Amino acid sequence: MYGFCFHYYWFNGHRVLETPLNLLLANRDIDLPFCINWANENRTRRWDGYDDEVLLAQRHSPEDDLAFAKTAEPILRDRRYTRVEGHPLLMLYRSGILPDAAATVRGWRAFFTAAGVGNPYVVVAQAFGDSDPQKYGFDAVAGLPPFWTAYDVPWQTVRTFDRSFEGTVVDYEDMAAATKRTRRP
Repeated sequence: MYGFCFHYYWFNGHRVLETPLNLLLANRDIDLPFCINWANENRTRRWDGYDDEVLLAQRHSPEDDLAFAKTAEPILRDRRYTRVEGHPLLMLYRSGILPDAAATVRGWRAFFTAAGVGNPYVVVAQAFGDSDPQKYGFDAVAGLPPFWTAYDVPWQTVRTFDRSFEGTVVDYEDMAAATKRTRRP
């Protein structure tokens, strides 16, 4: 493992679930490369991308794009922050819900460059139909299981202590091998 990617829950100027990242930032002796992924969808009671039972709504605007960048700037300056060929790595969870994702990326590039942080290496998560990073000016796309994994692996039913458990269980080695075989767009 090279480092860790923290989901960055920022909602219109308000952060939640920030303690793990804050602890890392406060403890500079922890030598762990890291980056952030702006989890920019509504915060709901579910973890499936649907907007049922919204707890914290996400309202995107050009002003929010800049406000997010301002809160991320000191994080990207951390000596442990992951860089790709000198560029700070910045991930976005869902580009498709931004009003103008290309404008967001251009704005971030301008802001971080002017702030002296450097032109970010912007990556979109390969989820919810996002598979072409160039469509919005991103530099790359990153697989984000379970959204982009191979499904041609044997699965099994297992007995658990929780009788209400519903799901698929696969062998990790089988999943990893099948994912390597799968051609990505």
